[in-house]
Amino acid sequence: MKKIKLSMNASPWAGREIRCPFSLIDAVFDFGQPEYYKDTLNELVTFMFKPKIYHKKSPDHTFIFFAVLHSLLRAAYVIHCKSGQYKIKAPKKGSIKLCYGSLNRKEFQNPLIVFKNVYACKSLEGLNLALFEMVSYALNPFSDYPTWDLITPYIHLCKILDASWQIHQRRIETN
Repeated sequence: MKKIKLSMNASPWAGREIRCPFSLIDAVFDFGQPEYYKDTLNELVTFMFKPKIYHKKSPDHTFIFFAVLHSLLRAAYVIHCKSGQYKIKAPKKGSIKLCYGSLNRKEFQNPLIVFKNVYACKSLEGLNLALFEMVSYALNPFSDYPTWDLITPYIHLCKILDASWQIHQRRIETN
């Protein structure tokens, strides 16, 4: 089987190249909290349908946000391709349902299922394009409404963020 070599493209925002997808997930959540990513993503989607520019005074924040999520999508894809090699530690007993986020019970128990399901529906290129389109529409005051479905990729991105947060919190099991 061909070995998967996919750059995480982390050097623009992390200041260094990161090769391990789990190290990249750690770097993503060292860079910002999950609430920041989800709030920013929600605002981007809201601004897609407004004739206003998202973060008009500092659009560089939006570009950095795009770069971080672009790297996270690549890390999730690498983990998905090698999913048989990894096992995530079980959640602590008595985890409250608020921790689930956008995940259902089964996905919360095994966050790797999220990556499998997302990449079964959308390709890495498709998700990257959707993320690019979201940012593009949010930063363009003269654009028309999106002509294709960007809400489904938005839901996928939310699930990837929640699954990645669970992986970051619980770590992988060592044999």
